[in-house]
Amino acid sequence: MPPQIFVRAADARPYEIQDMLPSDTRFKLLFFVGYLTDERVRELDALSGKMRDPSCFLQKYGYPTEGTAQSMFSIITIMSGDKEDVEFTRVPALFRPHWSNVLLDDTDVTRKLGGGAYKRFGIDPSTVTLVIIRPDGYVGMIAPASALEDVGNYFAAFMIPRKVG
Repeated sequence: MPPQIFVRAADARPYEIQDMLPSDTRFKLLFFVGYLTDERVRELDALSGKMRDPSCFLQKYGYPTEGTAQSMFSIITIMSGDKEDVEFTRVPALFRPHWSNVLLDDTDVTRKLGGGAYKRFGIDPSTVTLVIIRPDGYVGMIAPASALEDVGNYFAAFMIPRKVG
């Protein structure tokens, strides 16, 4: 994953994305969700429902810890917009497992650090895009959020489904 500074949505603190991607045996799921419009929130709610389905890769290969998939996957959400206007609590709970995991593609308060990541990475802010970062820090897959089956096939190629029950 190339270096890029984002602003943490909760407190507008700048963060280098590399600092959010430690090599800790977990896959990082970066959801580039674009602008958080009412329509986008509904789309994310629907996506969250699909990802909670037992057949979805998140449930199938994740090893839930107290009902979350945090032991195998780490979810980071990256939005477009201005830090003054974004309400990160509108992001569905699945996509904000912790307040520090919601980032914003904006500049810091000095207007010197951050911004421009969507353009730099070639990601369309009008769609939801999933970027999978492998535990070793390399990009494993980039897919539209609508391609959950393809993402599932990616993980099925090398992971063993968890045993339920």
